[in-house]
Amino acid sequence: MTSAAVGHGVWVRPFRNLVYAMPPYISTAEEIRRIAEGMVAAVAEVHGP
Repeated sequence: MTSAAVGHGVWVRPFRNLVYAMPPYISTAEEIRRIAEGMVAAVAEVHGP
């Protein structure tokens, strides 16, 4: 999952069976949207749509 997320341009933190992002507090709405879309795409890539 982590490598798939990185492949979609999102750096995530793995922790046991969780994966999460920690964007800076100053992130824009567009940056948060890109992170969310990248995480959704990574999950779909690994586990199917």
